[in-house]
Amino acid sequence: MTNNTSHDDACLGVNSKTPDTSKSVTRKLRYLPLNVPLRTKFQYSNLMYVAAAHLVETLTGQWIGDFVRQRIWEPLRMGVTFYGIDDLKTRRGAENLAQGYRWDKETNGYVEVPWIDQPGQ
Repeated sequence: MTNNTSHDDACLGVNSKTPDTSKSVTRKLRYLPLNVPLRTKFQYSNLMYVAAAHLVETLTGQWIGDFVRQRIWEPLRMGVTFYGIDDLKTRRGAENLAQGYRWDKETNGYVEVPWIDQPGQ
């Protein structure tokens, strides 16, 4: 992993030719080794949200973004909430979306960080 890569990038394969889905990420969890014994240390992991999204999609037959929109966001009148970059682009467009940047030591300046749509996040 480079300094620009998060732990999720390494597990999810977001830069691969065929990006992972919530199903493929959930199936890969069996190969993820434990770094401490169970119930000995609190460790936050976004990967469990991906597994939960896969569970919802499997049980309902509905994409997780549509599920949360219909059952949570619409009843709460959250009309400008989106489930990732692709959902935003489809429903509203991303022309006014703020751009992220990171510091690059080699050029001694900021470079744009591209938006990537990560499954289940």
